[in-house]
Amino acid sequence: MDDTLASQRFSQLYVESYAQLYRFFFAHVQHTETAEDLTSETFFRAHRRWPPHNLNGHAPKAWLFQIARNLLTDHYRASGRRDDEPLDDDETLPSPQPTPGSGRHLDALAVKIAFTSLSNQDQAVLSLRLAGLSNREIASTLDMNEGAAAMACLRALERLQKKLES
Repeated sequence: MDDTLASQRFSQLYVESYAQLYRFFFAHVQHTETAEDLTSETFFRAHRRWPPHNLNGHAPKAWLFQIARNLLTDHYRASGRRDDEPLDDDETLPSPQPTPGSGRHLDALAVKIAFTSLSNQDQAVLSLRLAGLSNREIASTLDMNEGAAAMACLRALERLQKKLES
C-alpha cells in the first residue's frame, strides 16, 4: 500500500473511531483529561504500527480497540490500580446537572457504582457497546465469535440492570 493511501486510511479510521474510543476510555477512567490522553496515545501507537501487516481477520477498528485495551491495562498498572478495583471517591462522573442530589445526578452515580461492580468481562463488553461498536467489532476486539459477543452484551446488560434494581 502506498504512503498516500495508507495515510488516507489511517485518517479515515481516526475520524470514524475517535468518539467511540474516547467513550470507551471515559467509561473506564471517568476522567475527561485521562480519557483524552489515553485516546491520543492509542492513536499514536496505532500510527507507529500503521498499516497493520496482519490483522488476523480483524477489522482495523477492532485492531485499534485491542491497542486501546492493552493501553488501559498499562494505565491501570502504572497507576497502581487493578482494572477490577472500584474507582476512588474522588473519581466522579461529571454531573449531568449542576445540582448534586438531583435525580439525574443520583442515577448517574448509581450506574457508575453498578458498572464498576461488574466483572472485567462485563465491563469490557459494555464499554465497547457504549463506545458504539457493533457485535462484530466487539467480537473481533475481544477475540470471540459474533454470537458470543451479542450474548455477552445481553447478559452484561441484564446483570447491570439487576444491580441497579437492588
